[in-house]
Amino acid sequence: MSDTEHSPWLRILGPGREIILRCGHLPVVVAPATRPPFPVAAQIVEEDTWQVLSAAVVVREPPEHPLRLLAELGGAHPLPPGSVVVREGEPMQLLAVIHDLDQVPSCRPAWLAQALNEVLREGARRGLTSLALPLLGSVHGVLSPLQSAAILGAVLPATAHGGLRRIWLVVPDGEREAVLEVLTGKASSE
Repeated sequence: MSDTEHSPWLRILGPGREIILRCGHLPVVVAPATRPPFPVAAQIVEEDTWQVLSAAVVVREPPEHPLRLLAELGGAHPLPPGSVVVREGEPMQLLAVIHDLDQVPSCRPAWLAQALNEVLREGARRGLTSLALPLLGSVHGVLSPLQSAAILGAVLPATAHGGLRRIWLVVPDGEREAVLEVLTGKASSE
């Protein structure tokens, strides 16, 4: 970032240990998973093309004959990287497909940027007002929290937010200051 350019992020200290950044009129509250700053309408979750990462591990007798299940699985297709899958519930889950476990590395910055755009579009389409967003790509992937923050810092100001009123950026305590530096333009990602 040159000296003449200004970061779209304004750092504001909030109450307690919360830190609030602004992207235009959208507040982004930076807080760890152990201290939710507000209830959210949807959680963003890292996912892979076959939806393995979010699958519940439950061993049970299948309701259908195993051959029928195998036949159905034979027609299954992977989701495209960068897409988003919605899981209804309280709160709703938006599964950001940023991993392809058949590739090395399994996560790519372009997929993350595309999925973040899709998450924001889906949130606007559904009228969501609040989101919990971890540093995607650093949860199961090879991206560092700083790389993830840099991608978020590029995508969020460039994307319409619809009715979104706030985002909880879920950042581990040990990474908070470095992530804030990346988002406010005071440092670069690795």
